[in-house]
Amino acid sequence: MQKIEKKWIGNIRGEDVYAFLVTNGKGTLSAEILTYGGILRSLWYKGTDVALGRETLEDYFDNDGYIGPIIGRHAGRIQDAFFTLNRKTYILPKTENERVNLHSGDGFHTRVWQAEEVSGEEAAIKLSLVSPDGDGGFPGEVTVSVTFTVTNDDALRISYCAHTDADTLVNLTSHGYFNLNGHDSGSIENHTIVMNAAYYLPNNTLCAPTGEIRSVEGTSFDMRQEKRIGALLHADFPETNRFGGFDHTMVLQGTGFRKIAEVTGDKTGITMECITDRPGVHFYTGNKIDPLATYKHRTVYSTYQGFCLETQLFPDSMKYPFFPSVILKSGETFQSKTEYRFMLKKEKGK
Repeated sequence: MQKIEKKWIGNIRGEDVYAFLVTNGKGTLSAEILTYGGILRSLWYKGTDVALGRETLEDYFDNDGYIGPIIGRHAGRIQDAFFTLNRKTYILPKTENERVNLHSGDGFHTRVWQAEEVSGEEAAIKLSLVSPDGDGGFPGEVTVSVTFTVTNDDALRISYCAHTDADTLVNLTSHGYFNLNGHDSGSIENHTIVMNAAYYLPNNTLCAPTGEIRSVEGTSFDMRQEKRIGALLHADFPETNRFGGFDHTMVLQGTGFRKIAEVTGDKTGITMECITDRPGVHFYTGNKIDPLATYKHRTVYSTYQGFCLETQLFPDSMKYPFFPSVILKSGETFQSKTEYRFMLKKEKGK
């Protein structure tokens, strides 16, 4: 029987923070969601916690690696920390190398969201917040909701919705880190991956897109057939060498709500499928995970401990009009959904 458990875990800026444990009707998949940052702290599939997380609420107050939160208003890097909309230039805080705005600076990952349980046939909670006009330098008051549903077919569905009273930018994602052998099992290098992407976005030295859309053919970015992640990481390719691994947006094939990737843990046989309606996914391999930070159960995490599939529009799209638009116009609604669906490899095809 599905269930939702609520637990107080602390307070920040006078606001109480809660952890919600959301379990599906079969008891096979449970997600722990924090109202601080909309953080996915844990995700248990058949007893294995496949999501990386921090030990305490206070640990997340210095979350340089963006372990698990909802990212907004704008995911990814905006080079030089400005954009022009309707002939007006908006200046954003510089958050990385004093050259870019990353994940909107003091963005949604630092906010306390309001939470409510959603009644229905599947277990779900809805988080919501209001981002005022000028928040983080962005125009317009934006009302945002993110619904986490733990489905009865073992998927974590994340549904996004946003409204604005003035033209603005909206590009939302979840920055969950996954390790399908278990969050405390070490490197994901022996995981295998398949991704339905024929192109990728090369980065400049600031890890922001150059504007080029490049074919994956003959590169480490060609994951159209199953590959071992470690083999791709260590293939001596300039794009991955520069950043110590993958930190790039993949241009996905197809449209609509479709399967775009599949990753399997070598030790557990747990397979995660990613299904989304977004045109891109930012593939990150945990290149800069801080081994000195405090993680769940006092586990020591290291480089390549987890991977991210951040489904989204493209970073820095305002500079490149041929990228999918991140503009949300006044009176319009932003809607998107992504599922991370779990199964054992031996069960696939049943």
